Amino acid sequence: MYSAMAHRLRPGQALYALQARGLDGREQLPGSVEEMADDYVAQIRGAQPEGPYHLLGWSFGGLVAHAMATRLQEQGAEVAQLVLLDSYVMADMPALPDTGVSEERLMYGALLDFAGIRPPGLHESELSPERFLRIVRSGENLLSGISEEHLLGMGGVYANNLRIAPDFHPVPFHGDVLHIRARPHEDHPALEPRLWDPYVTGELRVHDSRHQHNDLGSAASLAEIAALLADGAHPEGEGS
Repeated sequence: MYSAMAHRLRPGQALYALQARGLDGREQLPGSVEEMADDYVAQIRGAQPEGPYHLLGWSFGGLVAHAMATRLQEQGAEVAQLVLLDSYVMADMPALPDTGVSEERLMYGALLDFAGIRPPGLHESELSPERFLRIVRSGENLLSGISEEHLLGMGGVYANNLRIAPDFHPVPFHGDVLHIRARPHEDHPALEPRLWDPYVTGELRVHDSRHQHNDLGSAASLAEIAALLADGAHPEGEGS
């Protein structure tokens, strides 16, 4: 997915993507955000032992990226850049309303949105695993090359992420953070970048994207984000 960024980064800059554990439905899922961060830090230091590191995380991945950044700083490593894509500290938010839809079905809906193949008017409550797979397999799309095992495994990973996210209490990151905010969350007005203020000692800058949350991983969105980062631009928006 993040390959769309590679062509817009400066020459010679490596891009590594970290895959969640448990997509096969058999591997043990992490018990906390901190556990995930420790695992990922070990992986990136195996590939690149020393910084500076540039970290980016989308949604729940932003929590993990922040935790990774603080872990790296605790280890004496340099974190040159931390970018959060529409990510929010859930421990400091009021509980989101219960939609009555399982986490797995919410994930199926998000995947169909990401691939641009959700049938008009189809609600997540109607997305059984079988119907989700039928839609994915109905034609060529961004998901059609992924195995059935991994497609369904994403639902379990997503449910686990929702379970552990509210228990994540960040420690402050020493440096600046760029938060890229999706188009307004009309259903969830409590989702504000300022939730990160206590956990960023430098400047928290906010760039408003024209894309909705589920579209931030699209090729168009990632190309824009890569250009923003490569140009070293100071995005317009809020500052603190």
